[in-house]
Amino acid sequence: MTGEAEDGEQVPVTEIEFFERFEQHVKNCGYSYRRLDLASFHISVKCSDITILGGLSGTGKSTLPRLYAEALAGESSPPGRYLHVGVSPAWLDMRDLLGHVNSLDRRFEPSESGLFRHLIYAHEEWHRKQQECGIYLVTLDEMNLSHVEHYFSGFLQALEHKREISPLILTA
Repeated sequence: MTGEAEDGEQVPVTEIEFFERFEQHVKNCGYSYRRLDLASFHISVKCSDITILGGLSGTGKSTLPRLYAEALAGESSPPGRYLHVGVSPAWLDMRDLLGHVNSLDRRFEPSESGLFRHLIYAHEEWHRKQQECGIYLVTLDEMNLSHVEHYFSGFLQALEHKREISPLILTA
């Protein structure tokens, strides 16, 4: 996490400074969340590979990740590190989320979700910057509209066995 010094140079931001920036950003955007909920969300994102939000309609489950991504970006970070994907009830397998191989043209065709490209950008930045790479966030909105075990199974398996899997190599 970085901020910007008076001379425009990027400077590291402490976790407390970031959390205060996140909290203030939420308020500035006209939203009201309990401090405990913001802290719980922050800790979950920070400490876990996947964060699932549950609750009643209209409680801000879709908004909170976007606000968090905006607070992470701050004033000077490049855009495009947050992706909102609306899950469709028609999704049947991972091809709907990532894409598929066109056998006739012998090429991969990414799905309209944009997730494949988002993963490529994150991978390329990681390859260039390693530990200095920014954070990429994805919201799968309304995950329950389709059977999660169908379209998300590959990711769930990778999360379960992440230490056993060699590094993922993505090419565009």
